[in-house]
Amino acid sequence: MASHMDEPSTKKQRLDPEELLEGQPRSRDIKLDMTKYKEWVRVLADEELVSIFELGVKVRESVTFTVDVGPKFMNENALAPKIEEITGTMNNVETKVHDKVLNVQQVLTTKVCEGIDKMTTNVLIFKTDLSDDIKKIGERLQTDVKEIATRVPALNTLGTAIKESESRINQSLEKQGEKLDLLSTALRNPQKKGARAEKDVLGILHQNLRRSNFTFRDTSREKGKGDIEADTPDGHKIMIEIKNWESALTKDAIESFEGNLAKVPHFRVGILLSMKSGIANRSKRGQFGVMFNDDQKQYMIYVPNAHGEEDLIVWSVLMASQLANIQVGELGEKKTQGLRKVYEEFQKNVQRSKDSRINLEALKAAVQQLEENVVPILDSVDKASKDLNKLLNK
Repeated sequence: MASHMDEPSTKKQRLDPEELLEGQPRSRDIKLDMTKYKEWVRVLADEELVSIFELGVKVRESVTFTVDVGPKFMNENALAPKIEEITGTMNNVETKVHDKVLNVQQVLTTKVCEGIDKMTTNVLIFKTDLSDDIKKIGERLQTDVKEIATRVPALNTLGTAIKESESRINQSLEKQGEKLDLLSTALRNPQKKGARAEKDVLGILHQNLRRSNFTFRDTSREKGKGDIEADTPDGHKIMIEIKNWESALTKDAIESFEGNLAKVPHFRVGILLSMKSGIANRSKRGQFGVMFNDDQKQYMIYVPNAHGEEDLIVWSVLMASQLANIQVGELGEKKTQGLRKVYEEFQKNVQRSKDSRINLEALKAAVQQLEENVVPILDSVDKASKDLNKLLNK
């Protein structure tokens, strides 16, 4: 810290004796060059600078005291009494701690001994009670075993009953096996398999086209009329014949269908559905085919591998209903390709319709859930209104 004293005036000023302290002025004015100090010093107020000065004075006095006092003085006059006092205190503390430890040891020893005695007594009591309980359980078990033995029949009687029951079960299994064999034989019968397929197709047509004013009738028992007779909204008749063969339809089966259709000229269109196989020379690349009998003015639609193709079955009937309204003859490759494109668009629309129905059902469920949630909210509003009214009118 740098200080600069004011220059004394040319004339010696005379000071009042009361303003002197041991011959020195009681107060002095000091100027500080603040550029020599750091920022934290420069921002301090005058009072804070004075306090820092006072702190420095105290540190200086402390250092002076430490330097002036000799070791002998410190040991004999300053430290010796304090050391004796501390030594005495430490001895007293050690004695008290030793007494406390002995006391705690005695108390713990007494309590541990008492606890062991108590535990020994409890173990002996438990051992006696457990022995009595085991003895009672044994006696009870002997009684129960004797009672069960009197109720259970003899082993030879029980063995006879088991053999008789086994014989009855075997006879029942043999009868069930015979029934399964008959059922398996019936399922392998083409006529039975065809009847199942006819029922499935009839169900698909009823479900999808009944609302479009189509009517369907089972004609499988009527000779020469196919398996299903369909009436279109325009009043035309369609003959549907269903084959459920595992192998491709033979030439004889195809010609039989075409011959039966020709014998019923009031049927404008005939459909041959092969559920699990192809139709040779009538459907190209595994897709449906359309042919025209110019003599009878009848269209014939051939649909291969129709099993599981619900959309294709419905499409074939829709296509037949439109062909029944026209008499243009053979369609040709161009129109047949056009029919396939229309069918592909029909498939997409049907799929969109199914997806929309699923979304609609989900929306209905969400609306229903929303309605169920709204009712409690309204109830809560009514209750809150009543509670407020009751509170405010007290």
